[in-house]
Amino acid sequence: MAGRGTDIVLGGLPLDAQNQGEVVAVGGLYVMGTERHDARRIDNQLRGRCGRQGDPGETRFYLALDDELMRLFGSDRLQSLMEKFGMTEDEPIESGLVSKQIEGAQRRVETHNFDIRKQLVDYDNVMNKQREVVYGLRNRILDGKDVSAHVLQMFEEDVEWALDQFAPKEAYPEAWDIPSLAAHLKRVYNVEFAPTPQEVSRFDRGTLQEEFKTRVRELYAKRAQEFEGYDFHEIEKMVLLQMIDHAWKNHLYDLDHMKRYIHLRAYGQKDPKIEYQKESFTLFEAMLERIRHQTVEYLFRIQAPKRAPKPVAMAARHDEPGAEGEEAGEGSSAAAQPRRSILKKGDGVGEGAPVLQKIGRNDPCPCGSGKKYKKCCGK
Repeated sequence: MAGRGTDIVLGGLPLDAQNQGEVVAVGGLYVMGTERHDARRIDNQLRGRCGRQGDPGETRFYLALDDELMRLFGSDRLQSLMEKFGMTEDEPIESGLVSKQIEGAQRRVETHNFDIRKQLVDYDNVMNKQREVVYGLRNRILDGKDVSAHVLQMFEEDVEWALDQFAPKEAYPEAWDIPSLAAHLKRVYNVEFAPTPQEVSRFDRGTLQEEFKTRVRELYAKRAQEFEGYDFHEIEKMVLLQMIDHAWKNHLYDLDHMKRYIHLRAYGQKDPKIEYQKESFTLFEAMLERIRHQTVEYLFRIQAPKRAPKPVAMAARHDEPGAEGEEAGEGSSAAAQPRRSILKKGDGVGEGAPVLQKIGRNDPCPCGSGKKYKKCCGK
């Protein structure tokens, strides 16, 4: 009955004075518990059933030495005392001291459960903060706001990432990985970049970065012009939402997997909660970077759908059927157009619809061989 919003009313209502007298006479509701719960709140709920609506009542709980709470309390010592005093196994023990010790064990269990829930909340808070960032971006897109500025920022960040990877600032131009940088620009933006060693030695990192950004903006403006007649901003939103949703789902799977095994870091004298926060932040940054890369590549690879050409009315052309009794010896003209005698304008099937003329088995073969149809093509 607990938790269902239902009271056990045996006679406490004022309108049932006679029933109330009968309930009081028999002593009210008697609640008998076969064990004690880990939480005192549950036991108190059962006790409260006795006093609902002003009814009298009584509560009694029974425990065994092999119950979970008794094992926490120390049932081995109590059992040794029973054996020492010669008490039988089924003899009841009533002691206020034992009841207080059991309540103390309940408090320890409640504290342990609270710590577990607090740990779960701390882990969930990490995910909630990341969820706020992702959902905030999704809501801005769904609210109809223009994301072109955000997409252009993604392109600029991708250019900066490529230069940091293959042409770091702290390295000399001669040490830059020009082939990898050129391959990235070709794969993502379809831009040719093949400088000579003399040109590379004169490169300035800041100038090169601005030139690449300007070039990417121009290319993206041309991409938007290719979708003339379509709402390119809606295409940007659709692509961005698709990439965010896919990456976020995979990120949640990664967090669940990490949460399952992060406690093993405790064997290395590390706090699992701190390690989880660090690792989850690293995964989150990798997810945002993956969204940027996939969005940039997809927007530069997507092709504008080709519009179907308008149907043009064309006059149907049909060849006139040849003479059926054409001699085989007339040779080349019959051989050059062997199928003309088969096609015939039909009636009732559709205006000008060609139909096949039925050829008899003993008729001359229309291929022009001079044989009968059954001896030639009709075999």
